[in-house]
Amino acid sequence: MNTPRTYAAVLPGDSPVFQWTNTTGTVAYQTLLYQQYYGSLTEGYVLVLPNKTIIPYGAGSPSGSDLFNFTSPSQVYNPSS
Repeated sequence: MNTPRTYAAVLPGDSPVFQWTNTTGTVAYQTLLYQQYYGSLTEGYVLVLPNKTIIPYGAGSPSGSDLFNFTSPSQVYNPSS
C-alpha cells in the first residue's frame, strides 16, 4: 500500500480494538484467535491511515516458504477508546 502518511503498527495484547464489535475489531480478533492454528501467522498488525482508520491484517507464510517476508512493525497502536 503506497498511501502517504500510512504506517504499520502492532496492537498490544490488551488493546481495546480486539473488543470492537465492528469489522475492524472482528478481523483483529479473528487473526488473534486463529494464530494458534497457523504457526507463522502474526496477529495484531494494523495499517493506520491518515484519517486514523485502522486496517488489521495477519502476516505470515507457510513453514519453509520465503513467499512473504514481513518484518514486525516497530510502532504500537493504542487507541484512546
